[in-house]
Amino acid sequence: MKKVIGIGVILQTSASTLLLQERDSNTKLNPGRIAAFGGGIENNETVLECAMREIYEELNFKLKPDQLESIGDFESRHRPNVYIHLFLVRNIDSYTVTLQEGRKYTRVIASRSFGA
Repeated sequence: MKKVIGIGVILQTSASTLLLQERDSNTKLNPGRIAAFGGGIENNETVLECAMREIYEELNFKLKPDQLESIGDFESRHRPNVYIHLFLVRNIDSYTVTLQEGRKYTRVIASRSFGA
């Protein structure tokens, strides 16, 4: 049975730049790596509730549910039948987010824009 244990959120600016997190070197999971913002589902949250909470915790930014576009579930390489749900948020102004977790956020120039 498929089990979704967490979420990831990719932020896209109006210029199609993607904002991703460079993880702290003192974290247990993937220290120093570039990753989507996100984390684990807590207390029977939905994936949507988890995404909104994690973005607020990590970036001090309040999302509205309709801002989150579902990309899909991605299976863990390390644990069969365990998934992360990935979201996209478009048209983020990077000046409205304040990094609360992670070393820094990294701007990535996308080779293409995500379709509308």
